[in-house]
Order: sequence, then structure tokens, then C-alpha cells
Amino acid sequence: MRKVMPFRAATAVLILVGSVGMFIDRGSSVHADHGGPTVTIGGPIPLPVSVSNTPLKVAVKNFPAVQDVRVTNPVLPVALQRTVVHDGQFFNLTQPDAPPFLPAVALSVPADVVLTDVHVTFSVPESVPNAAALVVDNGSRNLVYQIVNNTTFNAGVDLQSGILSTGALTVALSCYNIAGNHCQGALMWSGYTTP
Repeated sequence: MRKVMPFRAATAVLILVGSVGMFIDRGSSVHADHGGPTVTIGGPIPLPVSVSNTPLKVAVKNFPAVQDVRVTNPVLPVALQRTVVHDGQFFNLTQPDAPPFLPAVALSVPADVVLTDVHVTFSVPESVPNAAALVVDNGSRNLVYQIVNNTTFNAGVDLQSGILSTGALTVALSCYNIAGNHCQGALMWSGYTTP
């Protein structure tokens, strides 16, 4: 019995302290609703920000009012100064029955030109199917090698970012060294320079 009595006394003290805490909590919130002091524990919390061109209502706790906030970014004009450049050539090749064979039709892309697209089109069907190719070469290796389609009679690439020419870039049509191979059409490239 002696051990139970201190336990009951400790329980009664805890209940009494809890009741006082609830009374104080209720009293302070009622007091704060009537314009009394409010206690904020902890530092300010960053508010999330949303940017638009319409007014936003931003409510800040413990601030006297809700205020309109308008965030605008000035428009910066951007002008791309590009000079479009291009070249093209008509070709009509028929490979002989024996060497020496005719060389590829080639166009040079000048230095500092950004090559953006290359195309070849045939005006007559190939005499030997799949016997011609569109080639873009930078002097040390082929960057593009595409066979001319024998049903649509064309080949080409459109480059999103482009290839900057150092002066060694060439665009060519290779009419394969097959006796009697006939290739006729036009080869072209286009690109731009920047100041």
C-alpha cells in the first residue's frame, strides 16, 4: 500500500499541471482574438513566390493587411544577326566503262559558315539503284554519308545546331564507280554566318 500512494499522488499532480496548461492555452488564444499580444515562436518562414503578369494576393501572418504584388520582367529584344549563305550545282555524270572514273561533284563550304542543310535531288532515275551517295566531309573524316534513295531520288540532312566550317568542309555527290552509272540532278547546301 505504501508504494501505491506515491504513485497516486504523482498522477494527481500531473493531472493538475495538465489542466493548468490547458487553461492557460485557452486563455491566451481568447486574449489574442481580442487584439491582445500574440507570441510567435521560431523565425520567419520564406513564402513561396509565383511570378505572373496578373496581381497576386499575398497574405503574410502578423502583417497588417493583404497586399497586391505585381512582378514584371522587362522584355529584352534579341536580334540574331545572321547572313544566309548557300551554294549549289547541277550535275550530269555517266561513269565510263573503264578507269579513270569521274570524280565526285563537290562544293566547298567557306570558313566561319555554319552549315545547316545539305540536299541532293536527281532529275532522272538512277541507272543503277543505290549507286550514289551524299557526303559531308571535314577534311579528315566523313560526317554524313547517305545513299540517294532510289524511289524518291533524293538524299539530305537538316541540322538543328549546324556544323561550323573551318574551310575544309565539303559537300559532295559520289556517283559510284560502276560502268555506265548515270547520275543527273542538283546538289546544294545552305547555312549562315554571324558577325
